[in-house]
Amino acid sequence: MQDDSLKSWALWYAGMSLSVFPLKPGQKDPATEHGFKDSSNDKAQIERWWDRCPDYNVGIATGIEYGCLVMIDLDRNHKPGEDGLKR
Repeated sequence: MQDDSLKSWALWYAGMSLSVFPLKPGQKDPATEHGFKDSSNDKAQIERWWDRCPDYNVGIATGIEYGCLVMIDLDRNHKPGEDGLKR
C-alpha cells in the first residue's frame, strides 16, 4: 500500500477482489445514488470517486455477487433483552 489514505485502502480492498463504494465522510451512508449497487473493484472508478472526495469512507459490498464476503454485525444495546451479543 502506498500510504494510509482512504483511497489507498479502497484500492487495496479492490485488489483483494472485494467490491467497494464510497460512503459520506465520517458516516456509514452511501455517497452514490445506488449505494452498494454502485460498488466496483475497477481501479479507475475507485480513483475517480476518491479523487472527487478524499475523505469518503470505504464501504465494502457483501454477498456472493460482490466477492463472497459475509459480515455479521452485532450491536450492543443496553436495554434489557436487546443485547445482540447475547442472542
